[in-house]
Amino acid sequence: MSRPDKLTPTQERFTYEAGEIEIEHYHRYQLALALVKGRRVLDIASGEGYGSNLLASVATSVVGVDIDEGCVDYANARYGSDNLEYRQGDAASIPVQDASVDVVISFETIEHHDKHQEMMAEIRRVLVPDGVLMLSSPDKKYYSDVPNFQNAHHVKELYFEEFKELVAQYFKYSRYYLQRMVKGSLILPEDHNLEQLAVFEKEPGGDLQIERREFAQLYEICVASDIEQLPSLDAGFFDGKHILYEEMQKLIQIETAKFENVIDSPTWKIGNAVLAPLKWVRSLLKG
Repeated sequence: MSRPDKLTPTQERFTYEAGEIEIEHYHRYQLALALVKGRRVLDIASGEGYGSNLLASVATSVVGVDIDEGCVDYANARYGSDNLEYRQGDAASIPVQDASVDVVISFETIEHHDKHQEMMAEIRRVLVPDGVLMLSSPDKKYYSDVPNFQNAHHVKELYFEEFKELVAQYFKYSRYYLQRMVKGSLILPEDHNLEQLAVFEKEPGGDLQIERREFAQLYEICVASDIEQLPSLDAGFFDGKHILYEEMQKLIQIETAKFENVIDSPTWKIGNAVLAPLKWVRSLLKG
């Protein structure tokens, strides 16, 4: 089977050039680095492989698992190394041996299927007894209900309390963090006082407005284990200005190339030649 040299970014596939999705995922993976250093790691729904490759820079070993065979082939071709490999598999049937990994990472996976119990049971199976899970999930209230939005790729989203209840069935201890885009990415611990968050806004040409509102996170991130002393994530703000700037420059280049292709086309040149006399007559009439 031939291996693709490029994957098309989509709303649901994280690639290293996917704009806001890149910022959100990169922020999560950066926090995960502290959890996986010197440990054996499983990355469920590894996609094109970018995040697993980042984890492998500090982990002893990383296995990325994805249901899409094309993604797996691409990731192995691009990122595969001595301590990093990608395997085709389902989140509810993970191709990894029992008690063989120290940390499981899975970002934006659980909402894409309805086998939540099976997935969590598989995570428990492959983790060592004192292993750690880092799992993210979109919040159904703020992701879908409030904006009246339906993501066609999502099968079963969870409300925050449902997410907590699911994790509690499989792990004794858990800690939660809340994430949303703020022209970058902001991750804060759940117990931070977010009910009356001060929000500063300024409309073009208007005055600065200050109001207090709910944080309205789009995602929850869970760190769970059977060890009481849970590792803490270094919560805070990921400044994504450079990524957004690069994306804007890419769009400008794309639109410029489209325009240059149009004006160089025979159709444009013929049309311009036909209209030239009319433009000349119009200029005379205006004069």
